[in-house]
Amino acid sequence: MKPICPSCHQEIPVEDVNLHTGLGRCRYCNEIFEIPELVEHIKKIQVAPASEVPKAPPVKPADSRIRLIRKNDKMLIDVPPWGLNGPAVGILLFSLFWLGFVAFWTAGALGLFFHPGQFPKWENIAFALFSIPFWLVGLALFGGALAGMFSRRIVYLDSSWLESRWKCLFVSFRKRISRENVQMARAASEPFFKTDSGGQSRPWFGVEIVYTKGKIKIPCESEAEQNWLLAEINQFLETVPFRPDYLSEGFTQARELLEETRSEP
Repeated sequence: MKPICPSCHQEIPVEDVNLHTGLGRCRYCNEIFEIPELVEHIKKIQVAPASEVPKAPPVKPADSRIRLIRKNDKMLIDVPPWGLNGPAVGILLFSLFWLGFVAFWTAGALGLFFHPGQFPKWENIAFALFSIPFWLVGLALFGGALAGMFSRRIVYLDSSWLESRWKCLFVSFRKRISRENVQMARAASEPFFKTDSGGQSRPWFGVEIVYTKGKIKIPCESEAEQNWLLAEINQFLETVPFRPDYLSEGFTQARELLEETRSEP
């Protein structure tokens, strides 16, 4: 069906129709008008690619330390410790210097350099008490450095349970939540900042697995790693539903997954 000019009602030849804008020009009366059918078709073509083409899922960054293992209805997330090569080494060295200086000052305040072998006087003890806040700061820095260098976070998910374990040297914390109470995974509310080995502050991101009355936070080193881990966890939660009759052994199965991946070539 050829378009008709709304002013003079003459047929408009095809060469007088702009297929990109949906406008026609009448060569008889020079009227320029929209062709409704053509305009609607152009809009459909422009909108369809954006809505129909699915986005590619985020991929794991090449420099990510996180190990994610998924086999059938089980998922294991392993965040290994930094070790001696991590950014916490600079904080550890600074905390040792800080504690050494505070110890030297405290010893001087107690009069140990001036009266060796004698019990400090009460005024010296009172003066040395001012060093307590500085001891607390130094110990907090030292503990944080050790946690960054030697702490390990393992999160295990299956049809029945969500289990989390945090371990640093000889200290270990474990939490077990029914999958029935697990809601979703989300990005941390805002990036938190840490200092690297060069003394520069940079944002560290995180993923929160939300359950009833709580959340488990998994640290990430970049926004790309956060998006990848977030997509993997939510995809698991959507495709593996809660099964109350599923017999889960929790971290026993988590250890089996770790051993299997270590033995694979």
